[in-house]
Amino acid sequence: MGNQGNMLMVWIIVVVVMVGGLGYLLIKYKRYNILNRAIKEKNYELIVELSEKPSYRKALGNLSCDLYKFNALRSMGHIDDLKRSIDDAVQLYGGKDLEKILELYFHYFLHHNDAEYAKKLLADIRDTGNAPFTQCSEWCYQVVAEHRNDLVNEMEDQVNANVFSGYNLGVVLYLIAFQLQNDGELEEALEYYKTAMQCFAPHAIYMELSRRNVEIIENKLNEAGDLVD
Repeated sequence: MGNQGNMLMVWIIVVVVMVGGLGYLLIKYKRYNILNRAIKEKNYELIVELSEKPSYRKALGNLSCDLYKFNALRSMGHIDDLKRSIDDAVQLYGGKDLEKILELYFHYFLHHNDAEYAKKLLADIRDTGNAPFTQCSEWCYQVVAEHRNDLVNEMEDQVNANVFSGYNLGVVLYLIAFQLQNDGELEEALEYYKTAMQCFAPHAIYMELSRRNVEIIENKLNEAGDLVD
């Protein structure tokens, strides 16, 4: 009887844990659903409001809520508020969470004509101590903000040495392609862009830039082919 009682207690605990876990997942799903619906409806003020609520932060985590908030501020054009929020986040986060924020918004500001703030975020990236992340970001700043076009060989050497992986690898391949495109090496640039695109999520900034440049190059190559014909 004692063993049966113990087994019953174990099963009760298991059921309670499962029900509690399911309830937590349902709450989490509901919170995400509300935020995503607000994005579709472009109700960015609501997103900012909800992302600050303790109930949302408890269910979704601080990082997820802050990323929703940053995106909303960006979409509303509240760039000064966005910068202040990112600066606060740099002080609060560490490790991979901080790197995710820096990665997203360093590239965003770099490609939206705010090299000054991108340079500030580049200094924060250096402080992470992540060497491949830092090197990739340094090259981005040099190519995009400083318009350098002499880094292809250096980048290719590091790619061949397997220094980079994932997103950073894609960015370096994009930078190689961009420089080759500027030098008129269109066919080689096209191959690098297409390889880089395999490293990016569908809506990543470098996916959009790569698609745009692939289209430009393919149109130029087609025009050249028509002239030859």
